[in-house]
Amino acid sequence: MRVFFRLLICVAISTPLLARGADWPVFRGPTRDGISVEKDWTHDWPGGEPKRLFQVNVKNGFSCPVVRGDRLWTMGHARGNDTVVCLDANKGTEIWSYSYPALRLGTVKPDYEGTRATPTLEEDRLYTLSRDGKVFCLDAGSGAVKWERDVSKDPGAAIPPWGFAGSPVVQGELLILNVGAAGLALDKATGAIRWQTGKGVSGYATPTVYETGGKSRLAMFAAERIVGVETLSGKELWSVPWKTEYKINSSDLIFHDGKLFASSAYNFGCALIDVTGDRAKVLWQNKGLRNHYNSSILRDGYLYGFDGNNMQGSGLKCVEFATGRTRWTAPQPAWGNLILAGDRLIIVSQSGELVVAKASSERFEELAHAQPLGGTCWTAPVLADGRLYLRNTRGDLVGLDLRK
Repeated sequence: MRVFFRLLICVAISTPLLARGADWPVFRGPTRDGISVEKDWTHDWPGGEPKRLFQVNVKNGFSCPVVRGDRLWTMGHARGNDTVVCLDANKGTEIWSYSYPALRLGTVKPDYEGTRATPTLEEDRLYTLSRDGKVFCLDAGSGAVKWERDVSKDPGAAIPPWGFAGSPVVQGELLILNVGAAGLALDKATGAIRWQTGKGVSGYATPTVYETGGKSRLAMFAAERIVGVETLSGKELWSVPWKTEYKINSSDLIFHDGKLFASSAYNFGCALIDVTGDRAKVLWQNKGLRNHYNSSILRDGYLYGFDGNNMQGSGLKCVEFATGRTRWTAPQPAWGNLILAGDRLIIVSQSGELVVAKASSERFEELAHAQPLGGTCWTAPVLADGRLYLRNTRGDLVGLDLRK
């Protein structure tokens, strides 16, 4: 009987933990591919609209929120300062904030002055990168500064025309940044430079971690090429030319089965690159899927992503990963961002429409449609513990309850 009651108590304590959905601690989710493991959420909304938890303003920008448990962190910009903020993930109330000066970039239009990168949460630390190169390591619980470094001054990396945009990536003891010619690694505990690859102009995408031959590697979208480097040393291993208009390479590279999928907008196109054996070979290349800064999703051998840039979107497409062949095109929404949860795509259009659709290679099938947010939306949705977060460029952040 005592054993029975002990088991009963253990079940009662552990069940809420087991029932919790997944956290979303880094850009594009825990596996950095825009895919959520959550299944216990619904698109069947009473009255046709998901329940609203809160709406708050976190200032101008494009940074996604990151979420752990009942806390949420994100960034915004106003009047010459960036602000990192920690909120209650259920109510939107502020827990702490930290602000610092962020320079206006001479080549950047006022509409694009907001924050770019998404914070990275690891254990009790939050890592951030501003568009003008300021890197902070903050205490995630209190917002206290643990260390900071301005990478535009030391090591003196060139700031790309639209500012640094790739989110920090923690790999072992290193903090990897898409800064400089082919990346920069800092000591995640101190901010000291562990390796650098030159001061040249970077691309705008987040570094992609992959493995070949049992060894950790990084793929980096630079200004005019894709480059692979050793994770521990930064040594360059291979390079593929990638010269797009305006040198805008901003959607994340997707790694699967020894191959990298790359895509850029402005009528450039996409390619599949074999990177096994620390060599790069282009397997196919076409203009079928031209991602701007909205990365595609890979599921069961098919890519789902928006074709075209934010001004000239051509709709959502399904493309075969292995061949580059387009399976279907859905003209509406014309442009937006998406994530995958289970077998459903969660899509937010540029105008703030929320669409849920089946992730099917056969055809596009819409399951639900709502308009929870207005303004211009260039930020990907985030799903954590059944709560969906959407953000527009002026910093309106909406929390929606999709729990059954």
